[in-house]
Amino acid sequence: MDFQVSDDAPFSRDLVFRTHRDEFERIAPRLSEVERVVLKSQSTAADGTIEQKHEWFGHPSALPFFIRPLVPPEMLRWFGHTRWNPRDWECRWSVEVPALGPMADIQGFQRYHETPTGCRIELTGTFDFHPDRVPQVRLPPGSVPVVERFVVSLIVPMMQKSAAAVIDHLKSETR
Repeated sequence: MDFQVSDDAPFSRDLVFRTHRDEFERIAPRLSEVERVVLKSQSTAADGTIEQKHEWFGHPSALPFFIRPLVPPEMLRWFGHTRWNPRDWECRWSVEVPALGPMADIQGFQRYHETPTGCRIELTGTFDFHPDRVPQVRLPPGSVPVVERFVVSLIVPMMQKSAAAVIDHLKSETR
């Protein structure tokens, strides 16, 4: 299932791009659905591309109230893999959710565009659920689209809040 999110920031593209890439661990506490984000690894290629791996720890508040008692804390953990390309003002990303194993394919990219008033962040992603990859998982017929819609309904608001958190962070830094 595809999804898209965009937001405008009243700051330069360079500043928004660098802040999103370099300061996200400091910004993550602004997201109520996230307890913390930890940078696990980072490498820089000769062309300036930066690859990062972050470990995310979700907060139960990200889930609908009726599901919270059914989801143990270890299921609210995931890894974000990012590849930041400063030449194209683009970040390609993928998400690995240990609790879902090979059943989940989550990936996408975000692009940063200059605008007359600052920068536009455009994020495009896909979430595909493949329970057939784990023979022990048996779901009722027709449930895959339901699962995909549910997960995307959790992802999209967090992506929107992520961009807003970067903007709020920059506003607080410029005061």
